[in-house]
Amino acid sequence: MEIAIVTSNSYFSYLLISDLLQNHHDDVVSLILTPNKIKGKTTLQTAMHVLQKTGWSNFCYKVVSYVWFVMIEYLYKMGVVKHCVQPENLAEKYGIDIFKTNDCNSQETLNYLKTKNIDILLSVNVYQRMLEPLLSIPKISAVNNHFGLLPKYKGMAPYIWAMANNEKEIGLSVHHMVLNFDEGKLIKQEKMQLHPKDSNGCIP
Repeated sequence: MEIAIVTSNSYFSYLLISDLLQNHHDDVVSLILTPNKIKGKTTLQTAMHVLQKTGWSNFCYKVVSYVWFVMIEYLYKMGVVKHCVQPENLAEKYGIDIFKTNDCNSQETLNYLKTKNIDILLSVNVYQRMLEPLLSIPKISAVNNHFGLLPKYKGMAPYIWAMANNEKEIGLSVHHMVLNFDEGKLIKQEKMQLHPKDSNGCIP
């Protein structure tokens, strides 16, 4: 199984793919890194968009997490700590090919992926819409993970909206990708109960 992962170089992405990279790195032929911001927006505009969509609590959490992320990566590069928290460094550790792009749909990216002969294209924490030429490259499927119980709560930060609406459960949906966001056929879905102690302080 030949897998290419499209992601962003963030701590959240690291949490989502670290197990795959560590335990199944022989199957991962490439890590495609895209910007940690919404296409067409600056970093500040992306930050304001996240604030507007998810509220102050989640925004503050992301800011603190980012500062911690930068500090740990700096200490890792200095040799002070042994464990990285960045997808790029983890991929380098296991000899996985890395490709950086500002546009996952660019012809350069498409040409690169075509040389990899991939079976699965896995999208994890990507801020860009994937278009049909990219989605059609893998032999089996392009797959996305979504932190909501589709078809409910499509789009950004579904778990926060679920908590804000006092839902009794949240979950993870793995689905085939199509051009429209979060509308592909479900592959697997896992549910998780929400409890009163769970934070809902991120109400938009």
